Amino acid sequence: DIFNNIIRGIGNNFNRTPKIEFVNTENNPAYFSPKKKTIYIENKVINLFKNNPDYDHIMAYLLSHELAHHYLNHAWMKNIDFAYSSTDAARSVTNYLIDQTDGGQRKEDETQADVFAGFYAKISGYDALNFGKMCLNKIYSEYKVPEEIPGYPSLDERIEIIQSNITKTNELAEIFYIGNLALVVGDYSLANNCYNEIWNNNFSSREIFNNLGVTSLLKAISLLDAEKSKYTFPLYIDQNTRAENNISRSGESTDLIDLLKDAEDYFSKSIEKDEAYLPAKINRLNTEFLLNLVSNKLDKNFYNTLESNIHLDQSRVNDLMVLYKIFSNKKPKSKDIKLGSAVSKLNYEIYNQEKDFVSKNISIDKYDKIDDEYLLWITKPYKEYRGLKILVKEYENYKLINYRNDKYIFRITDKIYLKEISEIAESLQISKVFELNSKIYKTIDSNKIVFEYDSNDKLISVIQH
Repeated sequence: DIFNNIIRGIGNNFNRTPKIEFVNTENNPAYFSPKKKTIYIENKVINLFKNNPDYDHIMAYLLSHELAHHYLNHAWMKNIDFAYSSTDAARSVTNYLIDQTDGGQRKEDETQADVFAGFYAKISGYDALNFGKMCLNKIYSEYKVPEEIPGYPSLDERIEIIQSNITKTNELAEIFYIGNLALVVGDYSLANNCYNEIWNNNFSSREIFNNLGVTSLLKAISLLDAEKSKYTFPLYIDQNTRAENNISRSGESTDLIDLLKDAEDYFSKSIEKDEAYLPAKINRLNTEFLLNLVSNKLDKNFYNTLESNIHLDQSRVNDLMVLYKIFSNKKPKSKDIKLGSAVSKLNYEIYNQEKDFVSKNISIDKYDKIDDEYLLWITKPYKEYRGLKILVKEYENYKLINYRNDKYIFRITDKIYLKEISEIAESLQISKVFELNSKIYKTIDSNKIVFEYDSNDKLISVIQH
């Protein structure tokens, strides 16, 4: 389960997911075989930590570190099959490393692996790096691994690498999480800034590029004229949603086209990371549709392009074909609607003006224990990300995220309040459902409230914004 959670957090970007196998050997606690594309975990190391209350975090460190070597494609590991070396294995790795001259590269790779491991474990729900030092000390002791291996970072150096990266990975994970929240609540500019910050720190995954593309695409949709923007586009950002746009309609058409071209570039980068990544392919097709729409080039050739891509996702591509007919003044047929998703039905109702799209007011009690100090000033201690103009303060039962001076997101974790909400959540009218990493977000736009669930469908927080 821990392995699968981290894989979902990473998003299987870069290259194919490795396998995991549990083995009864007792000389290599956790290691990655590049040749077999497999991570091996010894039952001995599982037994070593199984009674530790922080077992999940410890295993997350071991697994995410080995996954990092796989996803980062560290070339120096090609001829060896272990990252943690016992006495016998140490002699083998020494024989390999002794002939290598670039020990600095291996140290840099271990640093990269720990930053990668810490970040992706963190966004998957595990505090891996905070348990790295304890984990390594115990493994080196129990497995009698030499603290010094020629050409390889020493135990002290590995611990130093871990300790020096804890703060950085925690900050990056929080920025990524804030970016996800911003996307969910509809603040696409904030989301874009957060994802760019992650990208600037070398986490250029397919999901990061796809999310960046989505933020640009949603901004562009918000700039369409009212007649076009009233329709829903089948973007790949959630399960069953009409994308609401909270950005004011302003700007010239050149701004809109620039945004669409930016989105197209991000989706192409996402696909370069994973040629089979469906969300980016569908989102790029949406972008091409909009570029043709605003340039008055929705012609038969583009319709043929849509038809040729029907194999990607029949319902979503059909949704675009229905929109093509609407914008080309060709009335869609009932069979066209049946071949599409709920988006086609929604657009058909808009086209026929059969439905009033005014959100209903839902009766739900907002959390009333938020300190009103934020209305005047926010007292220390708090964390501040100056480059992003974000301030984060932890309270006993909630977290405050302040950005652009007067914008606020509250993440509430009060157990009593969550229990109350859980009992009524199923009866509430949900506007949208987002799946981001290992979290599920269900939104109620009329109340500016979002429910955050873990992968087991347990309510873990309520977001007010």
